[in-house]
Order: sequence, then C-alpha cells, then structure tokens
Amino acid sequence: MSIKDKIQDFSSMSKESILDSLGLQEKRSNTDYLLPALGIFGAGLAVGAVLGVLFAPKPGRELRSDLRHRIDDMRHHKGHALSEGAQEASASHAPRAHNPYAE
Repeated sequence: MSIKDKIQDFSSMSKESILDSLGLQEKRSNTDYLLPALGIFGAGLAVGAVLGVLFAPKPGRELRSDLRHRIDDMRHHKGHALSEGAQEASASHAPRAHNPYAE
C-alpha cells in the first residue's frame, strides 16, 4: 500500500472515526454540559412544585397561623425554662467565676 492510498483512506474517514481509532474524543463545549443540567433542574423544580401542592396538609393561611402559634409556645417554654434555671443557680449559692467579658 502506497502513501497515496493511505492518504485517500484517511480522507474518506470522518473526524470522529479518526479520533476514535486513536483512542481520543472531541472536546465537549460548555453548552453540552449546561443545557442538560438546566433541563434536569427545571424538571426537578416542576416535580417538586407539583408534589408540594398535592401533599400540602393545610392551606397557606392555616399553616402560617399554626407555625406562629408553635413559635410563640416555644418562646414561652424557653423563657420559663431559663427563668427556672436562673432561680436554681442563685439558690445554690455556688461561687461564680468572674467573667471579664460579661460586662
């Protein structure tokens, strides 16, 4: 086989087949990565929104009201527990170390 025949064989081959025969591949552009990622993200967003609407336990107004009441209850219980802890600490008459950063 002459060089001329080899050149003709290469000219009839496509770019992909030449790179594939060498064990290489064409470099992918950023859009080849970005577009599928955006598609998957959009599909996940849509599925999440649909599932959120389907499984919502209560209407928005009721849910916000319940959350507000629970937060108020937690504040009340936390404040009550803190005041009890302060009373117990003062009743024990334990000597306290001076903290220069407290003031």
